[in-house]
Amino acid sequence: MSFPRALALVGGISVLTMGATVLQQTSLDAPRELDSQAVEQGVRRVLTEEYSYQSVQHVSCPSGQPLDPSNQFSCTVRLKVDGKRQVPIVLVDDTGRYRVGAPRWPQ
Repeated sequence: MSFPRALALVGGISVLTMGATVLQQTSLDAPRELDSQAVEQGVRRVLTEEYSYQSVQHVSCPSGQPLDPSNQFSCTVRLKVDGKRQVPIVLVDDTGRYRVGAPRWPQ
């Protein structure tokens, strides 16, 4: 389950720090990973509530993302009007909290 942790205004852009469900470890040595479905739901909510995108049709985030504060990745979103965009995700800590950046055109 994802819960908002903090709201900050960064360079005029709202960035919502989210917490994602962590997948259970299968062994003690296995790295912990983000639940990609929980991140997808969080991204959709931030785009709709914070960035006012009412036309989010699909969100896809890569699976297997490790809980490492240096980890950064992008989710792909499809907007009804603007088409496909990339949304940068930055992990804040190793508990599953992350920041959702503003959508940008794929490079």
